[in-house]
Amino acid sequence: MNIQTLKQFPVTSFYVGASFVVFLLAQININWIYPLVLFPSLWQIAPWTLVTYGIVHIQFYHLLLNMSVVVFLGRYLEQYLGSLRYFVLITGGIIAGGLLFATTNTAPAVGISAGGFALIFYFGIKYPYRPELFLRLQNWQFLLLITVISILSIWLGWLPGIAHDAHLAGAFVGVVGYRLFDRN
Repeated sequence: MNIQTLKQFPVTSFYVGASFVVFLLAQININWIYPLVLFPSLWQIAPWTLVTYGIVHIQFYHLLLNMSVVVFLGRYLEQYLGSLRYFVLITGGIIAGGLLFATTNTAPAVGISAGGFALIFYFGIKYPYRPELFLRLQNWQFLLLITVISILSIWLGWLPGIAHDAHLAGAFVGVVGYRLFDRN
């Protein structure tokens, strides 16, 4: 990451950089990151964790997947929306995901995927007929697919250990963000 990237994409650079630093700290000593993790029974005592859980990733594949979304969609959206609106979009997704997760679960939460879902849904609604997101589906088809998978996973208990409810909250923020922020 160079100075040009930091200046052009400060919010994306912050989330990516902070996530990598926290990941490395977790690899050295997992106890160092506990104050950043969202524990549903403690979030009212530690409200900052509704945001900080988004920069915590324990497994490398989880970090890589989430940072791929943040880098590829985040850079475009930060440039398009401006850093302030982009910050509201991604951080709003993280907070909404954390709030819903904390009120419906007992296990701790980590990862920026609720913020990532806000980005995916904003982008997918902005360009519904482009096949730019995963699986070469048109974006609206991809959004429908991941929404159905998340709902069925909650209902049927599929893919345990994934915060499907947080993803849906982030998706909702992406939809609302598009309605509030889109210029065209």
